[in-house]
Amino acid sequence: MSFRLRLREVLAGFERAFWVANLTELFERLAYYGASAVLAIYLNEELHFTKELTGWVIGIFGFVVWFLPVLGGTLADRFGFRRALMFAYLVMTVGYFLLGSLSAPWMQAARQALGDKWLVLGILMIPALGPAVVKPCVAGTTARASTEAVRSIGYSIYYTLVNVGGTLGPVVAWLVRKPLGLGMENVFRVSALSVFLMFIVTFLFFRDPVKPGEAGVRSVAAAIHNMFVVLANFRFVLFLLIFSSFYVVFWQEFVSAPLYLRGFVNPNAEYCMRSPSGAPHDHDGARRSPGPPPRAARSHSPASSAATTSSAAAAAGATLAAPAPAVTSVSPASRESEAASKPGSSAAS
Repeated sequence: MSFRLRLREVLAGFERAFWVANLTELFERLAYYGASAVLAIYLNEELHFTKELTGWVIGIFGFVVWFLPVLGGTLADRFGFRRALMFAYLVMTVGYFLLGSLSAPWMQAARQALGDKWLVLGILMIPALGPAVVKPCVAGTTARASTEAVRSIGYSIYYTLVNVGGTLGPVVAWLVRKPLGLGMENVFRVSALSVFLMFIVTFLFFRDPVKPGEAGVRSVAAAIHNMFVVLANFRFVLFLLIFSSFYVVFWQEFVSAPLYLRGFVNPNAEYCMRSPSGAPHDHDGARRSPGPPPRAARSHSPASSAATTSSAAAAAGATLAAPAPAVTSVSPASRESEAASKPGSSAAS
């Protein structure tokens, strides 16, 4: 099959629901990872949580986010992808907005009544419900809104957009905090705005993909029964548990790493950069006199070692070739006459 025919098959193999769902997934991931990039720092430095409490709170949040898709997908099968996505994006909007409003005056009564620990944990459970529903809905839409010939490409597009959103999230968080100077709380508000826009996009443009002959789930009880049928497959569940252990390591990027870097890396440490002309400059732009090259920068190649050896040999040869100073023998009589000529000597007296 030629490239042109394959391209035409790919473009015709996806329904509009596929593109809409994956676009919203990109912005949902942007919101999620943007908030996650500053969450540990915000809890530790702004709310003065200890490092242990910060890790505990974020750990529970992550567990709910990654465990609930089992239930979220079950309910999506019953109520449909469109309604489930709209519900998820609206819930995440509320959760991120509340997280970014903890310092607002109207939140102080709740903070005093519940304490920051339980209030933050309760608020985090709200946006945690969102990804639990979005993930199975977008994955299910990818399966239903693509033909068999392009389904593998559809999943590739899906995971690529997930990674793009996950990459852009921390970048947007940095832009909000540093260049714009809006602070960490506004990172959460930007996340809330991002998912709220996806709620509008889903409401206006997304329609559930329907496959001929596919029967829907008639009740919530039937959906939950189907969930337990899947969970009864021990080998499948064991595979999921083994695979999920990767995220124990991955999530340290958002739990331990931010606090470690803030505690042990000095962002104001002096550094030196070189101008296009090669002259070194300090971080404030002032010219600096060039010093000796660092030890690590010295060449240790065989050619340089040979050159060093030959230079040392040449220097040694020059030293050996230099004429030795003349030695004049002095007789005992001469020594006595010299001593006698010196004033105050015993010979002169």
